[in-house]
Amino acid sequence: MTPKTHLSLLALVVLACSCNAMIPLASSSLLTSSSSTLITSEASSIDGTSSSSSSNSDSSSPSSSSSSSSSSSSRSSSATSSSSSSSTSSSNAGTGTYHQASAPAYNLNEVNRSIGYYPLKTTGNQKMLVVPVQTSDGPEWTPAMLERVRVALFGTAAETHYWESVASFYNKASYGAITITGGFADPLVLTDYTTSSLDSIGKNAPDNVVIPAFYQAASADLLKQYDQDGDGRVDATLFVYSNAYSRTDDSAYWAWVWYPDNGASLTKPQISTYFWVSYEFTNEGGTGSAIDAHTFIHECGHILGLDDYYNYDNEYDPAGDREMQSYNIGDQGMFSKYELGWVNPYVLDSNHPDTVTVPLRSSALYPDCLLLNDSWNGTPNDEYILIEYYTPEGNNYLDSHTKYTNSNLMYTNSGLRIYHVDARLVELSSDSDKSSTYTDTLNHNGKITFTGASNSTSYSYLSSNASTFKLLSLQQANVTSSSDKDALINGGTVSTTGTLYTAGGATWQAYSTIFPKGANTFNDGSKIGYKVQLASVADGVAQVKVTRY
Repeated sequence: MTPKTHLSLLALVVLACSCNAMIPLASSSLLTSSSSTLITSEASSIDGTSSSSSSNSDSSSPSSSSSSSSSSSSRSSSATSSSSSSSTSSSNAGTGTYHQASAPAYNLNEVNRSIGYYPLKTTGNQKMLVVPVQTSDGPEWTPAMLERVRVALFGTAAETHYWESVASFYNKASYGAITITGGFADPLVLTDYTTSSLDSIGKNAPDNVVIPAFYQAASADLLKQYDQDGDGRVDATLFVYSNAYSRTDDSAYWAWVWYPDNGASLTKPQISTYFWVSYEFTNEGGTGSAIDAHTFIHECGHILGLDDYYNYDNEYDPAGDREMQSYNIGDQGMFSKYELGWVNPYVLDSNHPDTVTVPLRSSALYPDCLLLNDSWNGTPNDEYILIEYYTPEGNNYLDSHTKYTNSNLMYTNSGLRIYHVDARLVELSSDSDKSSTYTDTLNHNGKITFTGASNSTSYSYLSSNASTFKLLSLQQANVTSSSDKDALINGGTVSTTGTLYTAGGATWQAYSTIFPKGANTFNDGSKIGYKVQLASVADGVAQVKVTRY
């Protein structure tokens, strides 16, 4: 399922700010802390057992390494210094010198908050408030329906009889860094609105009807339970409506996430980040008793602050569609995980030899990835080449073996998945501004700062190069020349078996057809300077050979 009406961050600002005309509030039964049905479910851990929010204990390098301090990037005074660990004696060790970067000075959560969005925090124990919604003539919520939603959001993988819940998926995707739990408020019955009359309000229905009705009825005590960071905003609210969803443009009945600005109140926290989704999405995939959470998982990516990686403008799809934030399939890719603070990439030492071999384990199971850019600023918000070793296991397993609705299969083979990332920040005078003034510093010069490039031209914050500079561009093993017709930009498609870089296969290099500034050149005009090859795989560890050229 392609979430065709989910809005990018730019659209969220415009529409959220335009939702000022209030419609008379719907009626609702009064919600209090004591009367609310608070069903709390612990997230399941990677092995399916109950888990706390501790970090994955097996997050070390596959090589036996020792750490020493290295200097921070010269490009950014805000970037933190990296710890350096040379690969040494393990049989899975690489060659040459590289190190694992330390945590960045900021990640996507801080970037979003700097512009006035308040996504759910991405580590530790995080709670979401679930509000079942029904129209006056819509399907009535039953205990069985509520239980299906509970399992889809907070259940164990086994309870879904299909794949993963939101909680189990993100516990695995984050390598144990986040544990998502939550509870249910009493169903909100919109007695003054029929299915049709609510639909006539379109995408403004949640902001103009549902949120005001719920907020008026909810008790302050209930809302305070879900403001864990104490900023006067409910951390995340999930409005699940009982009506069927619709693919009609401008219908109220689809799935999306918004970050409205309703202010803040420590006395009675306001509704801020929320998603709006149909109960019927639990029935999309699988058969029989299967409970499907694909759409809930995709939307929860937005709750955590991620953007969509598919293209809204009927252009080519730069990310290649096989990604949770593209077409709702597979694991979150390493760019998303890096933005969310779940991985710190390996980078080459400044004095490395011309050839370096870096070992990477499966990104579905371990927080291993390699970042290439000799002038990297030390944060996710820069331009670089990002490399992971993809395998069809973990969160990738189901979608690499069984098609989800009308989507393609995830990659069915193992290999290197390589992306060109351009997540550089730009300075903005307002949240509707466009700019090509880049910065490495949040709120530099007192300006709003946000990621400039988007995978959709219409949602880019760039004032120039918006159609050519993309946020996340998949590199393809079947693209071997500057004029290759198989390149996505030339109308090519992604292959379930031919896109990843495999041992003994193609060597990656930056061909001009897929780099706007020409071969071997980043968008900022600097040289990339590397070729990449998967040299071998043994015992689940890929040896990534990086050669300077």
